[in-house]
Amino acid sequence: MQTEIRSLFGCDVIDADGRHVGKVGQVFLSDRTGEPEWVTVRTGMFGMKQTFVPLIGARRSGDELRVPFGKETIKDAPNVDVDDDRLTLEEEAGLYRYYGLRPSGVPSQRTPGDAETGDDLDMTRSEERMRVRKETREAGHVRLRKYVETEQVQEEIPLEHDEVVIEREPISEGMPLGGGEFEDDEESITLYEERPVVGKETRPVERVRVHKERVREDETVRGDVRRERFEVDSEGTVVDEEDERRS
Repeated sequence: MQTEIRSLFGCDVIDADGRHVGKVGQVFLSDRTGEPEWVTVRTGMFGMKQTFVPLIGARRSGDELRVPFGKETIKDAPNVDVDDDRLTLEEEAGLYRYYGLRPSGVPSQRTPGDAETGDDLDMTRSEERMRVRKETREAGHVRLRKYVETEQVQEEIPLEHDEVVIEREPISEGMPLGGGEFEDDEESITLYEERPVVGKETRPVERVRVHKERVREDETVRGDVRRERFEVDSEGTVVDEEDERRS
C-alpha cells in the first residue's frame, strides 16, 4: 500500500478527453479503509492551485493517472484548504455532490449532527485470511535407456565318444579253425566322439514400458494470520469483545 501511495505523487493527471490537467500534489486516504480516496491536482501558474479529484473510476498507467472527469470540471471544483491533514465530513460530502458521486465504495458519511452528539463510537475490525493456491513445477526427469553388458554363463551337456575295447577269446581243441597259414592282415574301424559346439542366438525376453500417472496426496499448509480485536475500556473496566462473545 505504501508503494502504491508513493507511486501516485507527481503523476500526470489526464482527464476523460485525454487532456493534461496537472500533476498529483497530495494523496488523501480514507479514514476507515486506509486506501487512497482523493488526490489533489496542481493547476494554474506554477501549479500553485490545488483542486481535489476522487479516485473512484480512476486508473493509473505508468506515470499517468486517468480520471473520468473533464478538465474544466476539475479546475472548477470547490476550493478546499489543502494545508489541513484531512477533509472534514462537510468538505468531503460537498466534493462528492459536486462530482455527482455517491461514496458507494466507502462507508457512508456521518452528518454534522452525528459528529456533534458523539453518542456512537464505531470502528472497523479487520483480519487476515490465508489463501492457499497450487502451482505446477518440474519435479524431475525420468529416462528409459538400455545398454549391453557381458556375463559368463555355463551349462552342463552330456557328450559321447567311441573307445576301443579289446576282447580275447582262446581257441579250444576241436573248434574249427579258419586259415592256418601265416600272412599279414589289417582291419580298421572309425572312432567317433561328440564335441560341444557353442552358438548364440538373439531373442526378445522382456518389454519395459514407462509412463506417468497423477497421484493425489493431501498436505497440511500452515501459516500465521493476524486479526484485530476490540476491547472496551469503561472507567478502568476492560472488556474484550472476543471473550464476551464466547461467553
